[in-house]
Amino acid sequence: QRVRRTGSGLGTVCEADRKQSPCAMAELVQRRLELRLPELEQLQRMRALSGGEARALMKKVTALEHKVHRRALNKESFISYIQYEINFLELIKRRRAVSDSKVIVIRCNDF
Repeated sequence: QRVRRTGSGLGTVCEADRKQSPCAMAELVQRRLELRLPELEQLQRMRALSGGEARALMKKVTALEHKVHRRALNKESFISYIQYEINFLELIKRRRAVSDSKVIVIRCNDF
């Protein structure tokens, strides 16, 4: 069985995984979701995401992962997943900018 990997990191797609049964597809999706957990936990610790937002994100990502790993592939599924990721990264970028701009002002009289 020939295995060819494309992409890197979380975007890696294995052709051998794609040609397996639906149970294998569900396992692949589950494995990819588990790879995202440390990232989401870190964002929650940084207070960039609330618990409800993280759950909603995982629910949406699960649906998108299932769409891109099903047998009948279409370009729109990949485009919607990529657009979702871009929007998510922009949201995190904006939230980090807001949290970084909050500067604590210390007056000389406070000492």
